[in-house]
Amino acid sequence: MSARNRIRVIGAILAMNAVLLSCAGPRNFALKDVDWSYYKKVGVAPFQNVSEDRAAGAKVTSAFVTELLITRAFEVAEPGNFARSFSETLRAQGTNDPSQVSATELKLIGDKTQVQGIVLGTVREYRMVRVGQEEYPLISIDLRLVDAPTGNLIWMASVTRRGGPKFPFVSIGETHTLGEMTEKVCTELAGSLASHL
Repeated sequence: MSARNRIRVIGAILAMNAVLLSCAGPRNFALKDVDWSYYKKVGVAPFQNVSEDRAAGAKVTSAFVTELLITRAFEVAEPGNFARSFSETLRAQGTNDPSQVSATELKLIGDKTQVQGIVLGTVREYRMVRVGQEEYPLISIDLRLVDAPTGNLIWMASVTRRGGPKFPFVSIGETHTLGEMTEKVCTELAGSLASHL
C-alpha cells in the first residue's frame, strides 16, 4: 500500500472514530437494584432554567415530555396539571426554587398527582455560539429521576451538545437551530431513561 493510501485509510479511521464518539449518549447514572417496574407513572416538573434564554426551561420541558411519551416506557402525568400541583406545593412550603425541593415536598407532590417518580431538570446552556463564520446551537441539560415516596435519586443524566460541523470542511449531520438540537438532546435523554425498563 502506498504512503498516500495509508494516509487516506488512517484519515478515514480517525474520522469514523470521531463520528462514533460524537454519537455517544448522555452520561448517566442509575441506582443499582432498583425495581424499575414500580415506576408506572412519572411526572415531569418544570425544568429550572439557569441559561441566558428566559424561555428555555419551558421549551426544553415540553420537548422532553414529548420524547418521553414517544418512548411509551412510562405513563406520564398530564404536564399542565402536574406543573400546577408541583408549583402549588412548593409555594405552600415557602419556596419557588425547584432545586430546593425536599423529600417531604416530593412525597406530597407524588401523593397528590399519583406518580411514583418525578423528573427534575436544569437547563444550563441554551444559546447560539459562533463557530468560524457560522452560528450553531449549544444546549446543556441535567436531569434526574427521584422516587416520589422517599425523594431518593434513582437515575441522573447530563448532556451537552453543540451543533455545527463534526469535521472541517465537511457538512454532514450539522444541526443549525436550537429547535433541532433541543429535539435531538431530549430524544437522547428520554431514550436513556427508558432504556432501564
